[in-house]
Amino acid sequence: VRGHTAAVDAVCWHPSHAAVLASASSDKTVRLWDVRSNHCMTTIATRGENLNMSWSTDGSTLVVGDRDDLLTTLDTRALTARPAKEGAKATKVKKCSKYDVEVNQVAFAVGMDVVFVTTGHKSGGMDEGVVEVLRVLPDGSLDPLKSVLAHTGTVYAIDVERSGRYFATGGADGNVNIFDAVEVACVRTYDRLDKPLRALSFSHDGEFIATGSEDLFVDIFRTRDGARVRALPTGVEGCVTCAVAWHPRA
Repeated sequence: VRGHTAAVDAVCWHPSHAAVLASASSDKTVRLWDVRSNHCMTTIATRGENLNMSWSTDGSTLVVGDRDDLLTTLDTRALTARPAKEGAKATKVKKCSKYDVEVNQVAFAVGMDVVFVTTGHKSGGMDEGVVEVLRVLPDGSLDPLKSVLAHTGTVYAIDVERSGRYFATGGADGNVNIFDAVEVACVRTYDRLDKPLRALSFSHDGEFIATGSEDLFVDIFRTRDGARVRALPTGVEGCVTCAVAWHPRA
């Protein structure tokens, strides 16, 4: 699909409309697409250059993060209330929330109006990797619930396991941490890599995690014990793997 006038940094499928794709771009817009026809259903102007996004599991809310550490909450309920092509026209910005820390990635908890945000905090000249837990209120504002020190460096990556029981984070310390998503408590830590970990993804059944980093391979390991099952070469010297994703059913 074509339409953005600058780099596209994130895409996200609608959780219940299989043909609806959201894209976030440096051109300060979010676009919703019908991939069956390559048609842009709507374009939402945002304040900054967009980097990441996450859709709530009921499809009612899309949270978008930008380079200026601003989180924008979009109301997308119209997509589920009527046919997608009509409903997209009613998509609107509900609220913008500015943060004074580095915001890297957002991910909704499964079945809850709660979003996890990976950040980098400065404390005494050192970087601290904190996961902020925020509740999305009806007006679109984000209410802080909890702050969890997750890594000894900036937290770059997060993914929520499909059942919603766990989420995983990856950071500049090269570690992968597994959290209980309800208690927001770390249950396992795996010392994976020597370089910052930039991306991670659970397999469809939660049995495996794939990670991307500044290393020249994608690291795949078992969630339950951290045992590596495969290291897939990327073959590109000097490039960083910033995104990884599994097949949804295999």
